Amino acid sequence: MKTYYDLTVWNKTINMAVAANDSPSMRPEWERHGAFPTYISGSCKTNKTQGMSGEILCSTLLSGLFLIISHTALAAPVVGDVSWEKHGNDHMTLVDITFSFTHSDNTECWVALWGHDEITRQHFPMNQFLEGDIKNRRFAPGTHTVTWIASLDGAGRTSDHFQVFARVSDEGRVAAGRYLVIDVSGGPSATSYPVFYLDNLIETPEAALNVAADHFVVTRDQCRTDYIVLRELPDGSYAGIYEVTQRQYQLVTGETPSDFSGNPMRPVENVSWNTITGSGNYTSGFIYLIRERTGLLGLGLPLGDAWVHACQAGATNDYNDYTLNNGLGAVYGGSSSDPVLNNLGWYTSNSGSRTHDAGGKQPNAWGLYETHGNIREWCINRHGGVNTGRMAKGGDWNHSASDCRSADAVYPPAENAMNTRGFRLFCDITPR
Repeated sequence: MKTYYDLTVWNKTINMAVAANDSPSMRPEWERHGAFPTYISGSCKTNKTQGMSGEILCSTLLSGLFLIISHTALAAPVVGDVSWEKHGNDHMTLVDITFSFTHSDNTECWVALWGHDEITRQHFPMNQFLEGDIKNRRFAPGTHTVTWIASLDGAGRTSDHFQVFARVSDEGRVAAGRYLVIDVSGGPSATSYPVFYLDNLIETPEAALNVAADHFVVTRDQCRTDYIVLRELPDGSYAGIYEVTQRQYQLVTGETPSDFSGNPMRPVENVSWNTITGSGNYTSGFIYLIRERTGLLGLGLPLGDAWVHACQAGATNDYNDYTLNNGLGAVYGGSSSDPVLNNLGWYTSNSGSRTHDAGGKQPNAWGLYETHGNIREWCINRHGGVNTGRMAKGGDWNHSASDCRSADAVYPPAENAMNTRGFRLFCDITPR
């Protein structure tokens, strides 16, 4: 969001320091001098997101006059109507998407688009457009139409309940990017795991697998067993679309520690922070093994702030339901059970006292599943920097709605393993 600095010339001479975020504090200063505005000299603008911080020092003297600098943060761009129309033929499904937005500064903005079925709550990533790569393109305020090649994204099955959502920002890219796919099907005896960077990943119910130049067609079960799939976030980092499952953990480590056994697509749990990271030395454990076999040294657990960024996916409220409050999500309602959370994750009110298959609930706007509930996810952070407690985020099947808020965190001992805690794989380096 841009910040404007309005320069007003007054009929007194004085030097003053103006705090960039505290322009109201100036009022008593100029009022004591009995100054009244004589004219507006103009305006200058700067983008705070490009490094401006601290204080702006103003000691400008203009012919016996002085400048009062005040600032106001402009409103963010506002998305208007979003509509869609399906057409095409037996071989290709096309969807024309028309969206509009306004911006008080008339600044060009980045746009993210994705689809949603309001009945099944299925999420439809939108990657392929006739116009090419739109996620890195900026649009002027107004009305635009782009054509989504739905069949290339595996979504030729839009229904009357299909919806399209848009998010707009003047600060940088807001759409998720490509996929990082790690093939762990070789199991714990493999010396290396193939790694793919792909523009498209299409999950299908059929048992089919194709790796093409930029397409990956895979069953959903394979994404929760033989392949670990991460999605590129707008900041260039990657986050797992699912929590690491029991089968994936077994294929990498050869171990099956989970209490809730019987279904390999449930998230792995009953693993301590020390076990995952080799007590933070990364000379043993899941993180060490997958780094060794992929060559990706950036694979690991996230910092808490990075986890929140991935969980919220552009939302700002407690729960990341992008269908609510213009994409800002929902605020925790104050009770142990929450109707919004019922659609997003498994917690004490709907879990049946157990974990569930990864990917059973509505994902966030970047296609990440169950960042609320199911199991708490270990992060890097140490509690207070002095003891052995390590951060775990997201809530779990055995806790209430308030514990599943994106801001909530606990700090259990790093050596403790419980059936409420597991992890999601992140990658914080530029892919090769």
